[in-house]
Parts: sequence; structure tokens; C-alpha cells
Amino acid sequence: MFGDSHLSRINRRLFDKSLVNCKSLLKCFNGGNSEQLEYYVIPTLNREKPDIVIIHIGSNNANIANAENNNVDEIAQNILRIAKYCKDSGVNHVFISGILPKHNLVLTKFIRKVNDILKEFCLSNLDNIHFISNGNINNGFVSGDGVHLIKDGTHILASNFVNCVNNITHYWLNSDQESIKDTSETSVEYIEIISDLKESCEMKKNSSCENKDNTIDELDKLRKQNINR
Repeated sequence: MFGDSHLSRINRRLFDKSLVNCKSLLKCFNGGNSEQLEYYVIPTLNREKPDIVIIHIGSNNANIANAENNNVDEIAQNILRIAKYCKDSGVNHVFISGILPKHNLVLTKFIRKVNDILKEFCLSNLDNIHFISNGNINNGFVSGDGVHLIKDGTHILASNFVNCVNNITHYWLNSDQESIKDTSETSVEYIEIISDLKESCEMKKNSSCENKDNTIDELDKLRKQNINR
């Protein structure tokens, strides 16, 4: 996974437990934008040679200056260039994670335009470059700083990633149906926990989320209880 500070908040322990027959490598560049990420991606791809890459970048590009100058296509093309470079470097599947919303309505509209370009490209692409819409994350999951997600929002983002990666690994492992069944149950339980959190938050007034105190240990405990049922 390559991206900005949103990724640094993901619970890696729970994330890796939820993956099917693979492990994650996180390269997080706090404050990084789409222009800068390309230079960080190249050495990691050459060294690690991953099968699947998730790109989550663009939040730091979504600022008032870029919105006023309507730099929508420029930012989208920067992100797509990273995705194409990953494919050219031998990555089997590339996922572009949609830029997350912000409290500012002008920036949210700008983000939506960038995401629309990314989504359109991925839908027409036949080279295994996919789009993760993150449509289940609204600005009710954005923290007080207007940029980062609250804890529940980060868990939903992680579940979106888990779901996409496991869909691919299920396909790769389809010759071992029993293994797929066992590991997918773990993933499903994780995703169900995240869905419960999302439904709880969406019930709050004005799309706000007051349930900010779910600790990592509590979520892990809930996950284990569900799996043991």
C-alpha cells in the first residue's frame, strides 16, 4: 500500500489478520501528494516486486488553490501515471483508492471530479487497474481537522481494502476451496464489524459520528468472538 497519512492510521495487526493468504507492506508518506508519491514508489516496486498494489493519494492535492485553478485532470493523471508505472513494473493488480471527502464543500466537489476521472479510466481499462470508490465514507467520518478520518472511518477504509484484495486472492486460490472457505470467514467477520460501525455512525444526526472511543483491542476482541460463534 502506497499513500498519505490516512494509511498510517490503519490497524495493521487487524488488517493483516483479515487478509487471505498474503501479507501487507505499507509505505506511508505523511504530507505527500500525487506528484511526490511516484518517486517513492519506484524503489519499493523494484525491491519488493508485489503482486497487488493499493494507491491511496490525492488528499493533499485537494486544496483551495487547486480547486480554484480547476486542476482536476492534472491530479487525476498524476495518480493514473503511478498506477500505470506499477503495471509496467510487473504488478498483477493495481487498486486506486478514491480520494476521501472533506468538510469543505468546495473541496468535496473538486474531489468528486477527480474521482470521476479515475473511476471512468478504471471502468474502461482492461489491464487490471481497479477503482475503490470508498463511497461508504462520507464527511461524517472526517475528524475535526477536516482532513483525516476518525477511528471508525479508518476501519471502514481498511475494510474496503481488505475486501478488494481478498476478492483477488480468492480467485488465485480457487483450486483450494476449503482454504478459501476458512480464510474468507475471517475476512467476512472483519467486514461485518466495520459495517456495524458504519450503520451506527450513519444513525447519528447530521452525518456526525460520536462513536470515537472504539479501541483496537475492543474491535479485535469482537472479531474473535464472532469467529468463534
